[in-house]
Amino acid sequence: MKPFNDEIMTYDLNEHKYYLTSNGVNKAIGVNLDLALNSGLSGNPFAVRNFLENVTETVYEYIYEDSSSEAYLEYLLATYAPLRDVVRRMLLAQVKYAIMNNFVDEFSGVNIAKGSAMDGRVLRSAVRVAPQVDRLCRQNVPGMNFCLKTITELPLLPSWLYRQGY
Repeated sequence: MKPFNDEIMTYDLNEHKYYLTSNGVNKAIGVNLDLALNSGLSGNPFAVRNFLENVTETVYEYIYEDSSSEAYLEYLLATYAPLRDVVRRMLLAQVKYAIMNNFVDEFSGVNIAKGSAMDGRVLRSAVRVAPQVDRLCRQNVPGMNFCLKTITELPLLPSWLYRQGY
């Protein structure tokens, strides 16, 4: 199975990730991101795109952070049809969570008082992931004997299959 696009979510063949569309968010959960993010004439015209990219990055980084085989999970997320709805639900939950908690901008991870910086990946996933995303990641993948958020040793993806057609 290959990834596919619809009105709610599109797959980026370069990034190997699904991204919500602005119209899809409006249709699925009734949130007009242009209004919610004040990206109209006086706002940032890239606000919606940046926000949706941050939503995807946060969710995918959370899934991958403890994985023994990011390549295998990437392949499943892209091509395994039962996971498409799970990905859509996680991304939409993350949109709601980010807007409700005013996580619409990047956290810098810089502690000026200590003169140190925190790994942005750790900061985003630990602090900003929606509880529903965590719950969905901890449910067994349909038809498989593991969950997305697992430390279980996953199969290695054969190199001939890695990023071929997805």
